[in-house]
Amino acid sequence: MRKLLLASLLLWAVGANAQNVPYSNMVFSGEGRPIGGASVAVCSPGLATTAAQVLANIATFTMSSNPITAGFAVGMTLQVYGFSGGDTYLNAGTLSGGGITGGYTILFVTSSTVSVALTHANASAVTSGFLFQQGAVSTPCAPLAAIFNDAAGASPITQPGFMTDGIGNYAFYAVPGLYNIQYYGPSVVVKVIPAAIPSYSGALLNANNTFTGNNTFTGSNTFSNFNAVYWAGPGSAPTIDTAVSSCSSNPCTVYISPTYSGAESANLFTTSTGYKTYNGANNVTIVDLRANAATPGTPTNAPLYPLLFGGRLAGQLTRFGVNNWTGGTIPDSTAGAAFFNWLSGTLPSAGDQFGAVASIMTHDSITVGASPARVTAFDAEANLNATSSTGGLGHNCCRSHYQSWSNAEHNQGWSY
Repeated sequence: MRKLLLASLLLWAVGANAQNVPYSNMVFSGEGRPIGGASVAVCSPGLATTAAQVLANIATFTMSSNPITAGFAVGMTLQVYGFSGGDTYLNAGTLSGGGITGGYTILFVTSSTVSVALTHANASAVTSGFLFQQGAVSTPCAPLAAIFNDAAGASPITQPGFMTDGIGNYAFYAVPGLYNIQYYGPSVVVKVIPAAIPSYSGALLNANNTFTGNNTFTGSNTFSNFNAVYWAGPGSAPTIDTAVSSCSSNPCTVYISPTYSGAESANLFTTSTGYKTYNGANNVTIVDLRANAATPGTPTNAPLYPLLFGGRLAGQLTRFGVNNWTGGTIPDSTAGAAFFNWLSGTLPSAGDQFGAVASIMTHDSITVGASPARVTAFDAEANLNATSSTGGLGHNCCRSHYQSWSNAEHNQGWSY
């Protein structure tokens, strides 16, 4: 048996209209001689699971597609990764040094499941993961990937059965991404090599990278953590609570993507007035970029996170909303929002100084319907909804300056 050495990757760039990108390599023996007729299998990094459970010390993974046609086989070594939270006990195996160490051995394979031995209490997973198989002398890795003879993908290459030519060369086209390539056969040592196939526009970056100068990113770019600003979504993951937990005890901000579809936070508190408001750690500020769906009379339609952009708040259509919930023993004075305007020196000859400004402008023509509502520039309420109190609650609502015009009359004054 002769050991293999991985030759340097030969990567080309192709035209912008091509979907698949070429990849080429050579297989050498330990003595540096090319090996003709060596079997080559090109695999994806893993096949996704849709469910997993342990029953009677057998872990069964339900797969997103048929594992048999993907190449999984009984007796092969299996790497399982990607399970999170309380399901990490399912993860096993590390791909390094040309093979999987510390993985499982496959016991059973059906058209929808892969099973392995695992000593663990009966349990069902709530998260999902990925399975990758290292093959043997006559068995390829799995899941087998789609590869082609041409950039358009019109001529697929059948796997298994892909081999080097007479002088050890092999080449194929594939969609840019990460792959695992296995060399195997009676005259070679089985070896699995991770490979990155770049897009036509540049290299595929899958490690810690530093960008300098002016960089332009086009298309839809997703970042789960950007300078300690964490994101929930887009889609169902990461969840809001996953993003919050990533902050740990550090001050940080979590943004909820406009297209977030995952679970709402477990730290929602339903007030006595029916609103669901966030009651999580004070070191985390959550900004909800979804249009809040709460409608008049149905406050439970949507949760109220600290900062809202768009939708409804307290019934009315709102461009920007601020929410604060403090329960239990209140440690300090609180405010939904506070505005300070610090002044020193000489005031200007014209122009007032404001702590906060609220203005509403009517324009063109207004038709007043049957609703008794009127146009209000600033509306502040002190709602005393507590069911009991150990003493009287002093309260202030607002101090507002009003101006009104009626034909030639001009009235102004102060209201409290």
